[in-house]
Amino acid sequence: MKTLITTVGTSLFTNYMKPEIKGEIRSDYESIDSQFDSISNASASKYDYYNGKVNHIREYIKSLWFKRNGEPNVAASAEIKSILKIGEELGDIRVHLLATDSVSSVIAAELIKEWFEAYHSNIEVEFNKKLDTINELNVQSKMVFESKGLINLVERYYCIIDSSYKDYCALNITGGYKALIPFLSMFAQLNRIPIFYLFEDTDDVIKIPQAPINLDWIFIGNNSSIFNILNETVLVSHSVSWESYKKEKQIPSEFDFYYLEEADNENRIFSLNAMGRVVWREYDNSFLVKVPYDFKFFKDQPSNQDKVREAIRVLKSKLGNLSQDFNTFVDENIKHCKIGDSTWVCKDSNLRIRLQYKYEQESQQLTVYNYYFIDSEVADKSYSTRIENEFNNKLKNAPLTILALQKPLRNNQ
Repeated sequence: MKTLITTVGTSLFTNYMKPEIKGEIRSDYESIDSQFDSISNASASKYDYYNGKVNHIREYIKSLWFKRNGEPNVAASAEIKSILKIGEELGDIRVHLLATDSVSSVIAAELIKEWFEAYHSNIEVEFNKKLDTINELNVQSKMVFESKGLINLVERYYCIIDSSYKDYCALNITGGYKALIPFLSMFAQLNRIPIFYLFEDTDDVIKIPQAPINLDWIFIGNNSSIFNILNETVLVSHSVSWESYKKEKQIPSEFDFYYLEEADNENRIFSLNAMGRVVWREYDNSFLVKVPYDFKFFKDQPSNQDKVREAIRVLKSKLGNLSQDFNTFVDENIKHCKIGDSTWVCKDSNLRIRLQYKYEQESQQLTVYNYYFIDSEVADKSYSTRIENEFNNKLKNAPLTILALQKPLRNNQ
């Protein structure tokens, strides 16, 4: 089951307030225009202050807009419409809503959750007002939006993603601020998470294709101490500029893309910006596996890729927990058979897959060269011969690249 993380905007209300809807409902129509205008720029912390206006909006959206012509209004909001359409493509989904720092977005998220509970209870929708309202994520201040809001959004995304492998997550960016779309698109691309968007006023959902984006893992690894320091923030004298600090600490110019600068009357603060935190989190949350440049995994179907990822995670976890010398270690599954001088085949009976790999225990570097699925009940004994032939003829001297995989979840280790 996929977790569809969905940002929430205010189309639930703006759709209801359209002139043609007022004309359609006519004498039964109850206006929410003045109440909506009063709360449209109010931060989420003012929710209780506007309780009367909130209740007015809730009452008439539920009684007049949840259903249309006697049927559940599947077009009540962009979020509802897109969730249903994306669900048709992904199959079983659970939805996690995220509201911006505004009263209107929080009300919308609460009502969307109630709509699904009433009319599509087969789709589980989660929204926790305290945790899923992203503090400072509003467009009233560009500086606050960039320095606080986006960073808080990144942290909440990772809290949700970390509760299950990101292989089983997807992003729905139909609702919410349009200013988020470029950032969330890059976030999803770097994390290799599917991202969906519903074209306005249509039934067409697009899945944004995964671009061949790969981080410079060598650069990040070589500069991990700098990433770590900036992730914790650096406090310097107000007279110290970023350029002078960068020169003093010999920080590469590439960090110009990743740093955030704030200042008060006495101090200057340097830290990672939202994208810098995404890059650092991706590195810190991953383990790096060497694979051939033309590793067949890259062209395999998604369901097979999921199994290969899981098999590598399991193997990496077992190898990392070894308390003895790998060279003398004996295990009929981890070292099922040897190929050449230094590679082994791991047998994973649960996933019915065989991985050809090399392991350097001192550096804990894992290289995966090849894999085969065992499709029948009786294992195909010729796979080892095929692996050996492919290794000797093509893969043994093939150039290698990096495949980043999310670290095994703690409760799975």
